[in-house]
Amino acid sequence: MPVQAAGSFRLVTPVKYAPDVHIVGSARTSCNLESYASRVFSERIRASHPDSDELADSADISSADGKVLRISITSVSGLGGGGWSGTKSVTIRADLFERGKLIGMRSFARSTRSMMGAVSGTCPMLETCLDTLSKDLVAWLSRPLGPAPAAPAADEPAGTAQSAPAAG
Repeated sequence: MPVQAAGSFRLVTPVKYAPDVHIVGSARTSCNLESYASRVFSERIRASHPDSDELADSADISSADGKVLRISITSVSGLGGGGWSGTKSVTIRADLFERGKLIGMRSFARSTRSMMGAVSGTCPMLETCLDTLSKDLVAWLSRPLGPAPAAPAADEPAGTAQSAPAAG
């Protein structure tokens, strides 16, 4: 019988880089992606699941009430130079716990297309990836998760997030 994920969630905040994160470029020091991800994921989850809230990273998830969601940023590719320097991408891993037991796990990846010199910078392009990932995450949380946690299939498409040019 599938585990039903719908309901409310407790998002562990702040969202952090995974210990073994792979980062290409200077995004770690220049973009503040952990803070942006914490905000956008929390807002998107609360918009779809209004009774959801946040749980401090230092809290013991095994004794937390309800379903606890921990998101880690596992990979970032974002060479400086905005659209001039090519595609930007972000990969996250979402672990869903209930009473301390892992009940669901999924990795999500999104990338922007090279803007070929459009005015959008590297950080806004990576933020666009996180915005789209937040939508992917909420869609996943709104479906039954299946009988056991599993990584996505190797041939599953990662998808593409379009980056809108910044206003002038």
